[in-house]
Amino acid sequence: MAHDVSNVEYDLITVLQSKLEAYAAYDKYIKDCQQEGNDQCRQLFEQIRQDDENHTHQLRQQLQSLLGGAGTQAQTGATGTWSGSSRS
Repeated sequence: MAHDVSNVEYDLITVLQSKLEAYAAYDKYIKDCQQEGNDQCRQLFEQIRQDDENHTHQLRQQLQSLLGGAGTQAQTGATGTWSGSSRS
């Protein structure tokens, strides 16, 4: 049985995916800053990563609310990895 995804559901999922994919990039950027001794840029990337973690939490809550609480078992936080691909 096919299930249509609303525009809002798709938008939330897409932004959530983007945030999750960004974690690996932030870790690399932070490491680059550390290697070059640039504490100011390191702190900036750490702050951006923290902001994205907060936004990820909010996105997950909103998506769960929209879906009627589905997926509440996956409350492990926003530190996991994402291996999905973008929808074309």
